[in-house]
Amino acid sequence: VYPDDLPRTSVVIVFHNEAWTTLLRTVHSAIDRSPRHLLEEIVLVDDASERGEFAHTRC
Repeated sequence: VYPDDLPRTSVVIVFHNEAWTTLLRTVHSAIDRSPRHLLEEIVLVDDASERGEFAHTRC
């Protein structure tokens, strides 16, 4: 049991070339394991992925 007076928090997930299903599983895990009243947001940070839908355009 968590005290009600704890501050809300953000979960930051940094990834590189992860499969979409892995990211979804990770996000769902963070949601499932975090008390709702404490979870403010989940932020996904792409660390320069080079494949798939997360690939960056190089100039």
